[in-house]
Amino acid sequence: MDLKNFKTPLYFLIFGVCWALMSDPLIILLARGDTLGITESFRGVNDLVFVGLAAVLLYLQVRKERFKLMRSERQYKQLFLTNPNPMWVYHTESLRFIEVNDATIQKYGYSRKEFLAMTILDIRPAADLARVKESVRSGENMIEDGSLWEHILRSGVRIRVRVTAHRLKFNNLPCSMVMVTDVTDIEKSNMMLRDAVVKEHELNETLEEKLELLRKAHKESRRMAEVIDKISNLVLIVGESGRITWINRAFTEFTGYEPADAIGENPAKLLFGAGTDPDCIRQIIGALGRKSFFSGEIINYKKSGEAYWTQLNISPIFDDRGEFEFFISVENIITERKEKEARLLDLYKAFREIAWANSHEVRKPLASMLSLVEILLQSSAEEERNECLKMVEACAKDLDGVIRESARKINALEQREDNLPVQE
Repeated sequence: MDLKNFKTPLYFLIFGVCWALMSDPLIILLARGDTLGITESFRGVNDLVFVGLAAVLLYLQVRKERFKLMRSERQYKQLFLTNPNPMWVYHTESLRFIEVNDATIQKYGYSRKEFLAMTILDIRPAADLARVKESVRSGENMIEDGSLWEHILRSGVRIRVRVTAHRLKFNNLPCSMVMVTDVTDIEKSNMMLRDAVVKEHELNETLEEKLELLRKAHKESRRMAEVIDKISNLVLIVGESGRITWINRAFTEFTGYEPADAIGENPAKLLFGAGTDPDCIRQIIGALGRKSFFSGEIINYKKSGEAYWTQLNISPIFDDRGEFEFFISVENIITERKEKEARLLDLYKAFREIAWANSHEVRKPLASMLSLVEILLQSSAEEERNECLKMVEACAKDLDGVIRESARKINALEQREDNLPVQE
């Protein structure tokens, strides 16, 4: 039981009891020696004094309670107006705003005068109007807590709010007091969090798939590297920067360049030399710039400085998306073939010289013999015929000498070819 409700009646009860017990003795005390009948006069006004004093006491108590009530109202209104969350009171029948706090004005962009000329429907999207009316109609004597709504600011921006409403009487009108909390950023954060969770799940699945593909590719690459490392061709891999990133064992064994010597180096500076064909170098540079295939024969140099001929094949490697990854260069040593080709060329030149010499040196004695034979056939003088025969014999000896010299040269070339060392 709240004793505050009985405080005023209790004051009057105490005052009445005190007055009833003390007024008559006080009058008797004041009337001692009264010879003029004043005592009876005091008794006549006793009730009036009681009523007057009771009225004053009641006035003071009511004034005190009213002052407390006004102070409480000011405090509650101040709490309402300065609440950091937007709050307002609206009439549940006309839906007009009755009062709005400062946070509402600041948040929504309307002045207090503009708000008081509006209804709660003016800050709602058209799609929610029927739902708002239904919520107000069915919410009699209820507290609406935590409902999510969409509101429209004066700027046209839409925000998501959580609404807490309470039905009350305000200025004797059926009203509802509303407090809203802007959860737009929270909703966006939650949406972003949900999207992030979904993306993380998708990324995890994709990552697992790629890891599996990477494991398979690594396994295949390792097998391929083992195969390439064991083949006899010289293989090196050149990155997009134009630097060597990998060489196989055959390259090291043949050229003398260890991985520490070659990796990170420019293959042109490492392998090209004075005997390398400049035109072939330009073709290689052009193919590398276009990221296209190149094939050609070129002179490279070992670490020792020894030159060797190689059949060079450079291929660009692209990934599944068509993005360039690296160049792979495969060299096939053709030094022995090139040397044989050179020897054959030398033989061809020598035989041409022999053939040219024979065609001129043989023609002279042969032509002379033919002329002498014709003279023999036409001559009848013995002495002339003998002279022709001697000349024929001389031409025959010259022809035999030419033939022997040609045979000697051919034998010398064949002997030189046979005496050349054979490269393994």
